[in-house]
Order: sequence, then C-alpha cells, then structure tokens
Amino acid sequence: MSVTQQLELKIPPLALVAIGAVAMWIASRSLPSLAFAAPARLIVAGALAAGGIALALAGGFAFFRAHTTVDPTRPGATSRVVASGVYRFQIAPEERILGGKFGRDYDEYLRAVRRWL
Repeated sequence: MSVTQQLELKIPPLALVAIGAVAMWIASRSLPSLAFAAPARLIVAGALAAGGIALALAGGFAFFRAHTTVDPTRPGATSRVVASGVYRFQIAPEERILGGKFGRDYDEYLRAVRRWL
C-alpha cells in the first residue's frame, strides 16, 4: 500500500491548509533573503485571504443548504451531490474549452474516464 493510499481520507482539508500556512510562515522566517517590499503587499495579501475565506464559506454554505456533510474524510456520511453555488461554475466551461481545443481527442478521453457528475 502506498503512502497516498494510507493517508487517503485521513487528513481534513482544513488541516492541510493549516500545515501549508505554517510551512509558509516558517519559510518566510527562515529565508529572509527572499523577502521583497511591495507598496501594497499587506492589502493584496488581505484581499487574497478574504477572497479565499469567502470562497470556503460559500462552499460550506452550499453543503449546509443541501443538508449534507462538508467533511470529505467521511464519504459515507454524504447524502447529496452538491452541484450548485460555487460548485456549478467551473466544469462546464472547462469542458467546452477543452472540447473546442482538442476535438476528437478530447471526446475519446471523455469516453475513457469516469465523469465527475
């Protein structure tokens, strides 16, 4: 069994976010030579953080409205597919673009792989 299989469904996504944040903080303290001054860096960082938090909350709210679990480590507790809110915007446009760009090759790929929805 690979390490990936051993860790599958064991580490919650928010824990991975926290681990990444701590790793970035450690890197910023350990490698000050990579730091750079940008006039609005705190504003940009704050806006990006706020956008990420808003997206996470919108996703959580979509799961709450559907009365299903938001915890991907417990797939057995899932009661509905959530394909609304922030979860409805990406797949269809991406597939349209790939289909237009790659034509028959993309159609063959779609027949060979499982679909998301």
